Amino acid sequence: MAEKDKIPEIRFKGFSNKWEERKYSETFTKIPNNTLSRSELNYISGLAKNVHYGDVLIKFGELLDVKRDEIPYITDDSLVIKFKTLKLQNGDIVIADAAEDEMVGKCTELVNVGEEFVVSGLHTIPSRPILSFASGYLGYFMNSPAYHTQLLRLMQGTKVLSISKTVLQDTAIIYPNDNSEQSKIGTFSSHLDHLITLHQRKYNKLGTIKKAMLEKMFPQNGAVVPEIRFKRFTDPWEERKLESIFNKIRNAFVGTASPYYVDEGHFYLESNNVKDGQINRNSEIFINDEFYEKQKDNWLHTGDMVMVQSGHVGHSAVIPPELNNSAAHALIIFAEPKEKICSFFLNFQFQTTQVKKEIVNITTGNTIKHILSSEMKKFDVLLPEYNEQAQIGAFFNHLDTLITLQQHELEKLKNIKKACLEKMFV
Repeated sequence: MAEKDKIPEIRFKGFSNKWEERKYSETFTKIPNNTLSRSELNYISGLAKNVHYGDVLIKFGELLDVKRDEIPYITDDSLVIKFKTLKLQNGDIVIADAAEDEMVGKCTELVNVGEEFVVSGLHTIPSRPILSFASGYLGYFMNSPAYHTQLLRLMQGTKVLSISKTVLQDTAIIYPNDNSEQSKIGTFSSHLDHLITLHQRKYNKLGTIKKAMLEKMFPQNGAVVPEIRFKRFTDPWEERKLESIFNKIRNAFVGTASPYYVDEGHFYLESNNVKDGQINRNSEIFINDEFYEKQKDNWLHTGDMVMVQSGHVGHSAVIPPELNNSAAHALIIFAEPKEKICSFFLNFQFQTTQVKKEIVNITTGNTIKHILSSEMKKFDVLLPEYNEQAQIGAFFNHLDTLITLQQHELEKLKNIKKACLEKMFV
């Protein structure tokens, strides 16, 4: 690597020196690992903790806080004496040497070890820095694209990818000589992770609240009133078949539409756009004028409800104003209500565990599940009076808005972290 390349794109003020480069073999000394399987570990008690490669890949971040993070114990306490030379310390790096994808090589740096007895387990490569690095620097550098890209050409295997200790030896460890710059990078990245964790918890908490309220604000197990109810509503809910509520319950276009796809045209709502009660446009398909006009009888209108009929069946959503007069594919349409009905209320009822189970019971197919519009016509739902429907729908719409906002904040922070990992390292 040329000297001019050893300066990161983004840097803290006050630092201007070029970064150093050493081979992995000149930076680390090897530490033995063990080969204990999951069946030999537990999460209750033990004299020693064991870092398993699966946890490095999925569970642990760039830094593994031994005091706070959940690390399994070795069940057989007699192995502790045998594993004495395997004991890890602050600053040690544990690399996962096998994975089903290119995550192989993901690693974690141990912090806050204290007096804990921790060892590195199956399919890991534990390494101890020879040089003095500021806490956190190696954990973030070795998970950044700057380092991980070096590993891509070294991976071996087909169904399971692996990387060996031998091929790691010539990979480049690049770092600023000034430990205070390393420290700032580690501290900044750790703080960003802390914010991500806090937002993730808020997001998870809101999801948990929604799940609990779906069970409590809709009747369960044959009941005709919910456990939690808005004030002044006391009448029992009425069991109704969907065909008694909607004039139109039928399939949108089902078949091969690809010949009519265009780069720009009419947005074509497909089953992939309907998930967890909402419509997303993560993927967009457009159709030409001719095919769009052919589906005029099945155009969607604001307030209509749609349900996925094949694949992840049962997922539903309400059509928003911006999709008025849209065409749809592989969805069941619920339209033209016979009475005043809150589509959002029904949409949330379809998200309850009980209704999901009832929908599964009427699906067909083995590998790919299907549901017929004729079955949905006979499907029973519970209806309170309209005003109660509207209040329940408004409550859950507000909750969904909070969840979406929290999700956006979380994604924003994750994107900031991704950008920093790309630009703060060489």
